[in-house]
Amino acid sequence: LTSMQKDIKAARGVVDSTTSISHHLQTPLNVRTEMLKLHVVLSLLGLTTLWTCEVVPVDTRNFVPENFVVDGVIALYFRRILDKRIHSIEIYKMRGCEHSNKIHPFEIGKKGIVINPGEGVYGEF
Repeated sequence: LTSMQKDIKAARGVVDSTTSISHHLQTPLNVRTEMLKLHVVLSLLGLTTLWTCEVVPVDTRNFVPENFVVDGVIALYFRRILDKRIHSIEIYKMRGCEHSNKIHPFEIGKKGIVINPGEGVYGEF
């Protein structure tokens, strides 16, 4: 991993997806242990890393090992509200910085992802 990182001068990495790792390791203790090891290795390499996982309820009662290990948890939603679907984003956790505690709608267009912080999202999430 170190030689590959140096060869391509990587500053960022992606773990896609932690769900498959979790299924392989089976027990919560094994998952947590291996996620911590992976996090330490990627941190020592100096990589900023994005981890993805399948949609899980973002709730402290259902706290998954990935949420414990990482510095930030961002949930993306695509929910139906009345007769249309709304993309929305929630910053559930972000160590070391203040962030909004609201769920904000966003749009994906020619300018990329545009978050609309002034708008509200209605309905149960």
